[in-house]
Amino acid sequence: MKKVFYLIIAAVTVLFTAACSSDSSFDEPTPSPAPSPTNTPKTTVQLGVSKSGSVGLFLLEEDITEEDVEEINTKFSIRIDNRIPTTESGGNSFNAKEYITITDENNQMFFGTLRGDADYKDPTTPPRENSSQKGHDVLKYIYSSDGSKVQDALLEQPTFEQVKACLLKNNKAKNLKLNDPDVKLKIIWYVAKMQNEVVWYGRNYWHVDGILTFESTKDIDEIPNGPTGEEEYMEDDKDPDPVWKDGEVEVDIHQQNHDEKWNEIKTAIHIRDAVDVTVEIPISEVYQSEADDFRIRVWTAYYKIGNDTYPITVEAIHNSTSIVINVKGVTEEILQHARENSDGDGITVEVNSYYKGLTDLEAWQLLKGSTVSTNAKTTLRGQITSAFFTENETPTDQRVIISYTKADYDNDYPE
Repeated sequence: MKKVFYLIIAAVTVLFTAACSSDSSFDEPTPSPAPSPTNTPKTTVQLGVSKSGSVGLFLLEEDITEEDVEEINTKFSIRIDNRIPTTESGGNSFNAKEYITITDENNQMFFGTLRGDADYKDPTTPPRENSSQKGHDVLKYIYSSDGSKVQDALLEQPTFEQVKACLLKNNKAKNLKLNDPDVKLKIIWYVAKMQNEVVWYGRNYWHVDGILTFESTKDIDEIPNGPTGEEEYMEDDKDPDPVWKDGEVEVDIHQQNHDEKWNEIKTAIHIRDAVDVTVEIPISEVYQSEADDFRIRVWTAYYKIGNDTYPITVEAIHNSTSIVINVKGVTEEILQHARENSDGDGITVEVNSYYKGLTDLEAWQLLKGSTVSTNAKTTLRGQITSAFFTENETPTDQRVIISYTKADYDNDYPE
């Protein structure tokens, strides 16, 4: 398991005017210092006020500190949506209420990891005092019927292919039409919980439960005879439908070209609304290049406004299947202060990530699957581009447009 540590950074590099403007598509992002060919590159972050030539105008400087962050080992179990067809004409041969523990090709339990600092809750029903009655008592948990909260806490989990391989060799589910191209399936991991298990001799252990369902299922509440309501400690605190905001976020994800042959991805995030932003780049761990052995790194910049201090944090999470960038903490106060004091239009964050073991084309094909989301709905625009492939060369799809509009929101959340 990789060691995890935080880097708390407030020695902030402010971006130059040429890096982005209100009309810019980030075709010419701010160049980063060329890494030494003899050293493995390391993820870097630049953060500042967009459209401003001011240097460190209202950013406090702090020393870099490191802090270990706990990773929690967890096992995984899955149950099956009873609507999924099987190869048997007589109907489903499995009990949809039974859980199947996910094991690997050697029939060993698959263990993944959770963030130790996620928003875990205490159960509504406290654990029993009598050790002989404790059974499966839940001590801590995180739950959401759409799986979003659990997914945010998961650092490492079995892939869909690993889950499918486990099911195909399990007598309870081997007849499922898992390889039927017309049956589109996915997994919603909806609860992570720390339990006391008698058969584990009173040891506490973490356990993630999921449900195999159709790709079109957004919430386990949609599943007939689903798991909702079976465990009273799981309060469904799913967030209500988000309101539409009037600002925007502009994102450019760019495959860089360096003479030193470093394989770099520059992600520029222009935030012009009080929202948190998540970018996910589907470069798996085996292809991620990083000088330090880490899974989560966090940079923090502190904005001083009057007597108040507002932190903005940038997370770089190296998961087993992707690189995830989270930007949190941009508030209306910060945006207003940026506009008033530096003729700017928002906050810009640039993250340099590095990869290895992929050709330019292989990396580009993966990069085109990157996604951007915000915690509150706002206009989203931008692009995914490559320095290696121009509009006059192959492959033909040289630019992936990033877009989310009010029309998209109205379609997702109809009245």
